[in-house]
Formats: sequence, C-alpha cells, structure tokens
Amino acid sequence: VAHAFNDFKTILKSVAFNPLMAEMLTFKGSKSLAYQVERNGVLLYPDENFAREIMQLFSIGLFMLNEDGTKVVDESTGEHIPTYTNSDVVNFSRGWTNFVDRQDQRDNIEAEWDLGFVPNALEPMELPTSEGRDVFPKTELKVNEKRGYIGDNVPRCDALPPKAWLKKGATYHFR
Repeated sequence: VAHAFNDFKTILKSVAFNPLMAEMLTFKGSKSLAYQVERNGVLLYPDENFAREIMQLFSIGLFMLNEDGTKVVDESTGEHIPTYTNSDVVNFSRGWTNFVDRQDQRDNIEAEWDLGFVPNALEPMELPTSEGRDVFPKTELKVNEKRGYIGDNVPRCDALPPKAWLKKGATYHFR
C-alpha cells in the first residue's frame, strides 16, 4: 500500500484524494451549500460522512481522553466529554467539496471494452476549480475554550511575493 509507513499527514492526504475512498465515504462530487442554493435552488449541505470519519476513526475519536487513555469525565454532569460536536462535522465537511476524478480512463489499465467507461481509480482526485467548492473560512475545533480558523497565520498563495520559492534561503518540499 502506497504511503503505509509515512507520517499521518501523508497517509491522510493519500486516503482523502483516493477516488475509491471518496466514493465509499460519499464525499466525491459533494458541492458547497452556496453552490447548491445558487445553481439548483435547494438547501443541500455538503456530505458529512468523510469529515465525521476523519475525526472519529482517523484522529481524535469520540471522547476526550486523559493521558492514561481513560475518558475525561465532566465533573458537573458525570458525562464523558465529546471531542467534537455536530456543528464541527458540518463545518469540516465544507472542506471536502468539489473533489473530482483527475483524468479519463487509461486504456491499458482500467478499460474493459465490453463494459464501456470505467473511471480511473488509480490517480488521485483533484480540485479543478473553485466552482462548487466552499471558499468561506472554516473554524477549528475548540481547544482550551478558544476557537480559531483553519489556516490562521498561514499566508494565502496569492499573498506571497512573486516567485517566493526562488528567494535566497527558500526551500522546496515535494509532497
């Protein structure tokens, strides 16, 4: 399996851009709420399945944990403290919009002539345009009663000086 022994970020990116996973976890072709309202006149939110799976299975789990692995208990209610809310899931699902297959089938690999079109399941998906993508800010999970925005303090690509990667001391990391 590609990237099986890499760091978590690489593995998650590989899973997230895999067309078969996107189909199974139902976020392939998911569009933003704004796109659905403007284009189709319907109030249809982005698919939440993958956002929930990332938080529940791939990263933080259902409940906050103590350092010894036991669940944190809210002293006032006696209940276990959840790591995220449904609002977090709705918010994170906005990040998984407008993913599409990268290219058409390659005849020497995917095509079965008697079945007709078989989509390319090998190449990672892409985000071809911002149309259908949720372009609005997305909040982070609340940590220590504070909530920021994903990407805070990270410069936007269009805010960087021209050819910043060619400046003296710049480094390039292939990902």
